[in-house]
Amino acid sequence: MYANFTAKICRCYSYAQKPLLIMKPTCALLLLALLEVSATAIAQKVSIKQRNATLKVVLEEIRKQSGYEILYEAELIKQVRNISITVKKVSVDETLKKCLENQPLTYVIKNKTITIIPIRPTQNAPGHLYK
Repeated sequence: MYANFTAKICRCYSYAQKPLLIMKPTCALLLLALLEVSATAIAQKVSIKQRNATLKVVLEEIRKQSGYEILYEAELIKQVRNISITVKKVSVDETLKKCLENQPLTYVIKNKTITIIPIRPTQNAPGHLYK
């Protein structure tokens, strides 16, 4: 009786074993593919080549390539010097650093939004009044 019972259980298990052996590697490959897509979305790369362009034009190019929303005051952007920038497959963060170097601006990235803000003078800076 025991031999008949175990033979039936083992026979059923052997039929279920083959699909499980196929599903395990398939699930692992699917998981790796999803993680790769997620990592690519997080690390957006930007390629820009602009010469003597306004900051507004460069920020628009960053927006198009990255999908990030960019917030800034129009008057603030008009006051800055034109920039020349050449980057190829660089992160959004590095691109913004290069765009805003030697400018009186900085940026904050939160979620999928970039906010361009003026650099505030520090309290200890000589010759500056801080209110």
